[in-house]
Amino acid sequence: MAHAAYDAIVDDYAAFVGANLAAATSVLGVATRGLLDLAGPVAGLAVCDLGCGEGHLARDLAGQGGRVVGVDISAALLQVARARSGPDLRFVQDDAQQLHTLPDGAYDLVVSNLALMDIPDLAATYAAVQRVLRPRGRFVFAVTHPCFQAPGTRVETDAAGNFQARSISRYTEEGFWRSDNPAGIRGKVGAYHRTLATYLNTLLAAGFTLTRLAEPAPPPGAYADSYTQAQVQVPAVLVMEACRP
Repeated sequence: MAHAAYDAIVDDYAAFVGANLAAATSVLGVATRGLLDLAGPVAGLAVCDLGCGEGHLARDLAGQGGRVVGVDISAALLQVARARSGPDLRFVQDDAQQLHTLPDGAYDLVVSNLALMDIPDLAATYAAVQRVLRPRGRFVFAVTHPCFQAPGTRVETDAAGNFQARSISRYTEEGFWRSDNPAGIRGKVGAYHRTLATYLNTLLAAGFTLTRLAEPAPPPGAYADSYTQAQVQVPAVLVMEACRP
């Protein structure tokens, strides 16, 4: 099985989720709420949480009545997920690019929250998801917005420190990168940057039909200062819903 980068930062990541999941202004909180909104009601559905991490999304969906299995490549994160979840919620270790442990056509819904950026082979992952979905099954996923969270991202300010613009200088440079913040998750484990065209065209090539897009943002007034309020006019998250015909 492929190396799991999160095994090395499991405690830091679990603490990060605990501190940021409910925050209205965090990327994790915005992505989670946006994904749940597109996923809609899940009661009675067979659901796979792909790249489930410590299980926060799986627990939410199970609490809504979904029959959920969480899948992650990190054994250490799955250990945390099992410790934080009830005995009826199942977690399995598997590679999202293969999903060998999951049967064909078994799921009504596959969700993935801020995980596709961790996976090297996007086409293989889309193909694996398509295989495990039932006909007319849905794939709903959130990623950091590829147009605005990319190599070379820089925030520009005026002389007084007021936000002016977010500068993206290397958007077309696909591949693995790390953020300039060594204390952040993307500074620690990095990410695979892809253009919006790559996300969409690879999805269509895998046989999916794109049904909805969303660019969720924090609620108005979530930030007290004008600097950060101006920054969020550039979306940090992209959520997509696709359907297996």
